Amino acid sequence: MRLFDRYRLTAHHDLLAGRYKRSLSTYADALAELEQAKVDPSQLTDFKVEVAGANLLCGKPAEALKLYNELPVIDSKSVSQNVVPSASALCGIGFCYLKMGEYKKAARAFGDAQERYKSDVGSASRHTFPVDLCQSCCAWGLYFADSEGTKIDRCYEEQPPREKDPFFESACLASRLLLEKSLATSIAAKQAGIKGDTTPDAIQPDDSSIEDGAASVSCLDDKIDLETQRKWETFVRGGQRAEKAQDNAKAERYYKSAISVLRKAGDKGIRLYRSVQYLGFLYATSGRREESYPLLLETVEIQRQRFGKDDRSVVGPLSRFGVTCLKLGKLEEAERILNESLTLSIRYFGEKHYMTSIIYLNLAYLRMAQHRFADAQELAEKANTNLSKGEKRDTIRLNRARLLVANALEQQKKLDLALKWTIEGGSVLTDLDPFGKLYTYTQLADLEKKLGNKDASTAALNKANRTYMFITKHDVIKFFDSDFDQAVAKMRSLMESN
Repeated sequence: MRLFDRYRLTAHHDLLAGRYKRSLSTYADALAELEQAKVDPSQLTDFKVEVAGANLLCGKPAEALKLYNELPVIDSKSVSQNVVPSASALCGIGFCYLKMGEYKKAARAFGDAQERYKSDVGSASRHTFPVDLCQSCCAWGLYFADSEGTKIDRCYEEQPPREKDPFFESACLASRLLLEKSLATSIAAKQAGIKGDTTPDAIQPDDSSIEDGAASVSCLDDKIDLETQRKWETFVRGGQRAEKAQDNAKAERYYKSAISVLRKAGDKGIRLYRSVQYLGFLYATSGRREESYPLLLETVEIQRQRFGKDDRSVVGPLSRFGVTCLKLGKLEEAERILNESLTLSIRYFGEKHYMTSIIYLNLAYLRMAQHRFADAQELAEKANTNLSKGEKRDTIRLNRARLLVANALEQQKKLDLALKWTIEGGSVLTDLDPFGKLYTYTQLADLEKKLGNKDASTAALNKANRTYMFITKHDVIKFFDSDFDQAVAKMRSLMESN
């Protein structure tokens, strides 16, 4: 059993580090060891569920489905004695069908899993998270099956979907992985006997002493991999605290150390993606877009290597990278990237989805930069329509979409319509968006002045100035954006001319 434990622990590490092929190979070795040993059948079943889950997480839903269906607990008549393993296996089957696009079968599997969990009162109370996850996934699967035009039996839908978002599939898989990860890490840490302070001050961002943490069967490498995990988490948390305290230099050191730890360990999975993204965002929001450019490009490449060139997980990173290209003045590259992200977003999520709306808005900014004002107006109006009617009401982006329509109309000399859209943009302002207030009041003052309404212009300008004073007085965290600087410059110019 010792060799089995070592194989299993190593397979966990490879899975978390994104070394999927090696992980599945090691899982197979561990399963062979367990089958040779005289163990309780329930222990063997539990591990087969784990191996099937690993195949699913490694992007092999067909192989995972085959393993799940071979488990004896699926068709067990003594359900009360096998509630957790049978329900877990049915959950896994549901996730397999989700990944394979068979939403009706996924909903039915989640419904069956939910019934298994609820069949035993004690088990259901101990496993609230799986029951809740089954119910949500079931409702989501039914919703998406409907959207595909499939007529389905609603016998398992006990409540309307709380999240009608195709991202929910990825979120469910991520939740499952995080749950497995937390359990695996805590068990492995206990076995390895790792102790010590894990506060940011206990480990300073200096990775010069970190050894190669590539996972293998040796016990020493297992401990090194756990140490890599511990340091990575410490650096990331330290970076987030420093960023929140507006200490960007310290946050940069922490994020760089987190990335260095993972690169030396050969980690190309979700942890590297998150770390690179954190640093890229830090640079982008502090005006260092030239430095954020290669990092946000890397996030795209990481997701493509993990899931495929045209996977839905690439949509968000592509859109963010396209915006960076736009801000850097790389308009041709921005157009290519944003159009690619739009194509994928429409394919996976539809034209009216929130993500698609954001890409419409980004493309509208691009058209403004290209002086294609009529096209910018059309795209911004599409974003406004979707954001106004969508379930996720993002008032900040809704305000920006309406201001963008107004800007496009102003450039086309349609000042009355531009004023109308600016007022519409102001109607969704909240106290949580002081920058939106600044942009809106400044634009309103400018338009009123051009239309000859001096008093209205002065009133709007005073509101803009008060908002600016609020931002500077309360030291509101300002993400670096040329819009802010342009609004302040326009406000001051209007004040001088008045």
